[in-house]
Amino acid sequence: MTETNEQQPYQIPQRILVLRDLCIRTRGADCARCGEACPKGALSFPEGKPPVIDDAACSMCGICQGTCDAFAAISFTLTQAHAGARRAAMGSRPVILTCSENVSEQDDPASNVVVLPCLAMLPAELWAALLAEGADVQVAIDMEHCETCEKAGGPAQSLYAERIAQAEEWTQRNVGFAASLPQAADEGLFAGLANAGADGDRRGLFTDMISQLKDAASGTMRERTDARLQTLREQNERLAAHQRLDLGNGTQFNKFALHGRVKRVMGTSRNLLLQALDAQADMAARVELSLPEINADACEGCLRCTRACPTGALLPDAQDGALSLDWRYCIGCGLCDAACPRNAITLTNKPVSEAAC
Repeated sequence: MTETNEQQPYQIPQRILVLRDLCIRTRGADCARCGEACPKGALSFPEGKPPVIDDAACSMCGICQGTCDAFAAISFTLTQAHAGARRAAMGSRPVILTCSENVSEQDDPASNVVVLPCLAMLPAELWAALLAEGADVQVAIDMEHCETCEKAGGPAQSLYAERIAQAEEWTQRNVGFAASLPQAADEGLFAGLANAGADGDRRGLFTDMISQLKDAASGTMRERTDARLQTLREQNERLAAHQRLDLGNGTQFNKFALHGRVKRVMGTSRNLLLQALDAQADMAARVELSLPEINADACEGCLRCTRACPTGALLPDAQDGALSLDWRYCIGCGLCDAACPRNAITLTNKPVSEAAC
């Protein structure tokens, strides 16, 4: 028997995980939105515990990720999807979003194409972030594939359509439709000439080349390049500004809180929404959130609501212990309302423009 010392490359398990800190079921909520969205019925719900994923039934479509921040795939996260789409959107080309079921073995997608497990894995907040950042966003999808898709099935189509529509309403900008999937072979200046047959339209190709050379000679191409670089700089500046926001994720010491500390947690979709609002301020009047309103006369300052809050949105002020709300963290779960012994909290829908005042 011949021995070999060759090591097999380590393969990252293709799994979706439940992030316990972001699941409100661990705080007593009877939430099952993820189960309603799952096209494979792969989730079960033990009482008082996070949902359990049946790995054998899970198709890795990622729809649960677009439904709740408590889900994350080891192989492909929403943060990676956003970063990939932002990179693809650089320059004058649109970013094309498609799903793996629409890419055949013969396809070699162009660099501005982002291939997802399923379009329904993207929450409205991610679509809104791309649109607010000024990206030309398009989808390349065959609707018939959605109906027969073994990974996600027909419901996925209505899910991603609803989420795109929500993002369009928030931003007042539209997601386009790409009639075909751009291929890598079409990207280069000489690709068309190299692939043209004997009867190909070489005159048209040479005309395009001459036009581009004239642009370069006249400075037009330099102006276009400068414009792209300026767009890139502006987007990077917005991202840096967002990172400088005092989001304060993690544990903070607070002598008025239980055990003297407050744990603050922000999910990816809320982070993306904040980035969209940072890029397009007028969105704030159209984005409604379900937020707690506190009746100061009824509140007795017991702070039970702060202990029930899963994200740290409700917390005692570190200076004087007074109850305060940071709307950016609030997910509208209603656990604070249920925990209040004096019925001093009511959930109310209000636009971000009012909440941020």
